[in-house]
Amino acid sequence: MLTIREALEAALLRSPDDITLHMAYADCLIEDGDPRGEWIRLCLERERPSLDTAEKRKVDNAIRRLRNAYAGRWMGAFNIYPVYPTFSSQTEMPELLVRWKRGWIDYLQASGYNRRFMEELAVHPHSRLLRRLHIHDTFFRLRGVPGEPCNDFEILTRLPLVRLEALDISDPKFNDRALVHLLSAPWFTNLRHLELSYCGLTDDAAEMLADHPHIRKLKRFGLASNRITQHGYDRLSHFRRPGVLDYCFASV
Repeated sequence: MLTIREALEAALLRSPDDITLHMAYADCLIEDGDPRGEWIRLCLERERPSLDTAEKRKVDNAIRRLRNAYAGRWMGAFNIYPVYPTFSSQTEMPELLVRWKRGWIDYLQASGYNRRFMEELAVHPHSRLLRRLHIHDTFFRLRGVPGEPCNDFEILTRLPLVRLEALDISDPKFNDRALVHLLSAPWFTNLRHLELSYCGLTDDAAEMLADHPHIRKLKRFGLASNRITQHGYDRLSHFRRPGVLDYCFASV
């Protein structure tokens, strides 16, 4: 049987924009002695349009104090990674940029990644409402630092990203085989924005994308600078409309 906390988390996965659920979840965490509950409560308070400037400043200061005190705990396994950008050529770790919303990770950018990072993303307790994910390989490709590049993208299908709306992957290792895994991910049909520029996709990938029923539902779709020829782009031309494929018919 689910605990109240687990039941509220399950309800938030189904209705992530329900303010009442977020408030109930914050109250539950506060009752459990979890400071993240107070953080969520303050974030919700900050969203009130009736707050005046002095009240906003007071709430912002309280949010900042909590974040400074507990950020390491809330980041969990991600806490070992440098904050993007470090502008350092010495680090051998992926660099992360994390943005939060109502106590959950809302946006995550990884500049460089490895299998360990991907597996940690799959089980991170605060990434379940993640809406935007940006993964690119600047770290490994440009610096040539040894590591464990995640060549096996099947792990994408195991990421519990049920609320993901925007995915941006820029990685020449992301090839046609990797695309097969992505298209089979259970959350793929939730996407509204898909950017696969600067990858290693070919005309075979263009064929797969052209035949996939969800592609035409995307609000934004990018494929610039792949290994796709004009023939492959022509296969996708029926998706071309303002904001969708109107800027990505360039290949290198």
